[in-house]
Parts: sequence; structure tokens; C-alpha cells
Amino acid sequence: MTTPARRRPAPIRTTVSRLTQLSPHFVRVTLAGEDLSRFRWPGPAGHLKLILPQGAELVLPEPGDDGLVTFDRSLPITMRTYTARRFDPAAGQLDLDIFLHGTGPASRWAENARPGDGVAVTVPRSAGFTEDPAADWILIAGDASALPAIATIVPTLTRPATILAELEDLADGAALDVTAPVTWLTAAGSSGEELERTMLKEPLPAGRGQVWVAAEATVIRRIRSGMLAAGPNREQLTTRGYWRGGEANHPDHDYGED
Repeated sequence: MTTPARRRPAPIRTTVSRLTQLSPHFVRVTLAGEDLSRFRWPGPAGHLKLILPQGAELVLPEPGDDGLVTFDRSLPITMRTYTARRFDPAAGQLDLDIFLHGTGPASRWAENARPGDGVAVTVPRSAGFTEDPAADWILIAGDASALPAIATIVPTLTRPATILAELEDLADGAALDVTAPVTWLTAAGSSGEELERTMLKEPLPAGRGQVWVAAEATVIRRIRSGMLAAGPNREQLTTRGYWRGGEANHPDHDYGED
């Protein structure tokens, strides 16, 4: 039996309002539009789908009588997953911080975007991080792809946390505009190797901990396996495979638990 496609709220049409270069490889794309009145801030590390135009045309699925849409695979639609970096409902503006890695349709689009360009976003469903009030210590970590999510998590924390971030170019640390101290790791070899080594080399603090880490999917699985062997229970460990090397359309629900 074929599982029917899930129906979702209709995408939100927006236009590029401005672009701000945050660092050598991060650009902030500010989107605006009346339809953003339907947007809801999901909370820390909440993600959405950015729907890119096909050339000059923005193709979106048509809503049914119930106002919902189905993303038919036959439609010429290119989507990528991003963190809702900041939302200003009064101004009707949404910020997305996009990592310019030189490949992929979203990176190419962001490099060439201009004010007035049309693009769409989906309505986020939930936050990707909730602080554990019973945790004695918190560790937040990730690679460059996780910087926007980390930037939404850190300001919500009610206590100090250890923050690790691995970058190929440490100048991109300017995109993580938080006041909390950050341990910056320089990528060496394959992406995520230094992050993995750092997270697994030292004994974890005593007591109940909470760990949130997002990076390349293969690395995330090794980190998850190593950390579970070291102590934290599964409910204390949140892992997210934000991307996978060599894979163009990595799913947005990769929790690294397989």
C-alpha cells in the first residue's frame, strides 16, 4: 500500500529585501512580504524549507479547498532546509543565514540574489532544541552548517554551556553573534573530524548532561555512538545530520539514530 503524501500549509511567498555579508562564507538573506503574517517563530533551531525559483519563475504547489498543499515530486521545485535565524513579525521580515560553500543550488542562489527576487518558505513546525531544566551541564556543538541554529539556541539558555564550533575558515565565526564564549575548532581533513575528536577525547562532566550537536550525517553517527558509550542517555543526546557528503537532497529529519 502506498502511503499518501503528507499535506502541509501552503508555502509563504516572499521577496528578498536585503543581503548582508556576515563573514567570508555567510550571507544573511532578509525576506519580506505580506504573506509572512502566516509565519510562526518555532523556537531555537527550528527549521523551514527554502523554495528556490526555477530561473526567473517561482513554481509552488496550488492549495486545495482545505488550504493545504502536497509537494508533488513531478513539480519543478528545488527546496533546501534552513534555520529560521530571526523573525520580526512587526516588520514582516525573516532572516536566513546561508553558508556559501560554492556548490549546491541554495548557495548559488544566495550568491546571486538581489533585492526584489522572489522566493518562498514553508511554515516551520517545531523548535529543534528545548533546554532540559534538570541538566547539570550543557554542550552545544556543530560545524559551519549548524552555526545559524547554534545562534538561536545560545541566547535562550538559562545557564552557561560549553559551545564547540568547527570551521574551515575561522573568520566565519563572525556569523555566530553570541556573547557566550565559544571554542573554535579548525577543520582538519574531512569535515567534522576535529569536532568528533574534541567531543570524544575528554571524559564528560559528572551529573546529568544535555548534548545538542549537528554536523555532517556520517560524523554525527560516530559522535552519537561514542557519546552514548561514554555516558549520556539517549534522551539527553540530540544529534542532527544536517547534510551528507555527496548527497544533494539530504532529508531534514536525519537524527542519526539508525
